[in-house]
Amino acid sequence: MSFTLCTKGSAPIFSQQIVVESEVKVLSEELDRHEVRNWAYVFMPDHLHLVVEGATAKTDLLTFVKKFKQRTGYLFKKLELEGS
Repeated sequence: MSFTLCTKGSAPIFSQQIVVESEVKVLSEELDRHEVRNWAYVFMPDHLHLVVEGATAKTDLLTFVKKFKQRTGYLFKKLELEGS
């Protein structure tokens, strides 16, 4: 299954290396936690493309995406506040 995850207001936050590195770390953790196989991902300045599949019959891809978005949104806000 493929997903495109967009930033709020099309903000080009993925132009910042620290943000992408943080997102990749969370992505790896959530892939493992939710038993999801990642076939490809690409970060564009204002969105992320993911191609994934469930590793088991019980894998819930929508829950995986929801948790990934929650964690990365929180992380971005934290990075944003630290940079202020």
